[in-house]
Amino acid sequence: MNPSEQRSELWKSCPKVEDYYSGVRTSYPCPVDNLLGFTRLDGKSLCVEVVEHVHHRWLWVVAQSGEAVNVVRGRRLPLSPGEMLLIPGYSPHYHQAEPSVPLEWFFLSFECENSLWHSRLGERVIRPAEEDMQLFDIACRHLFEGQATEAALTLSLFHESLLKTSAEDTPEDRWLTRIQEWAKQVEGAPTIEALAEELGGSESHLRAQFREKTGLSLGAYLLHLRMVRAVEDLHDAHFSITEVAYRAGYASPGNFSRAFAREMGMSPRAFREKRVPQRES
Repeated sequence: MNPSEQRSELWKSCPKVEDYYSGVRTSYPCPVDNLLGFTRLDGKSLCVEVVEHVHHRWLWVVAQSGEAVNVVRGRRLPLSPGEMLLIPGYSPHYHQAEPSVPLEWFFLSFECENSLWHSRLGERVIRPAEEDMQLFDIACRHLFEGQATEAALTLSLFHESLLKTSAEDTPEDRWLTRIQEWAKQVEGAPTIEALAEELGGSESHLRAQFREKTGLSLGAYLLHLRMVRAVEDLHDAHFSITEVAYRAGYASPGNFSRAFAREMGMSPRAFREKRVPQRES
């Protein structure tokens, strides 16, 4: 039996998922936690939700057989057999496929706070080497056997192995990393005007260069960084909603709440109630 066939047999042992937010948890802190796996075997089941949805969990999407498209933050990312895609938490996404098309797609869902994996591996089609894929398979086997800690640690090894075996930084890596580092130092809202001044160029040139190198809208990306900052602050119960709004660069809590709801699919208060003990703002 070849590795592909073994992988198919392995995923047949995947437990049926009742709650897509509750997986198996580790016995001590690991880089990833709360893991679960599930499969999609045709286009209809893959595209249950046809509009963008957002949640805090990360997803490894594995195309074992069949082709379909992932749309992440508005970018079309098709997968062919043997390819994988990491969708980081809080990334608006959905899938596109003909309802009747046969598929064998695997999804490994987990919680994670590692920004390096987000910036270097996230939202990028990857065709891993077989030795790397073996680590992923071992992590899944541990998961399906209920060995949460072993699964989490092996999945972390898989991530680190991908980083070591990946090619040199692409222009996208360098631009995103540089802008992320700059945005962390900016109080309030990181703006294109301020970024252009930092990099020594015009706003129009910067917008064009950023889209050429990354395929992303610079304005949308800076908004994403503001949302990331807000999400981090909302996890800290010491900040009121009003304080989170001002720290993210919004002139009023109302403006912040509307922007947050558009991007994240829920209000800041609803997000906090789901994730951390609430504190009145």
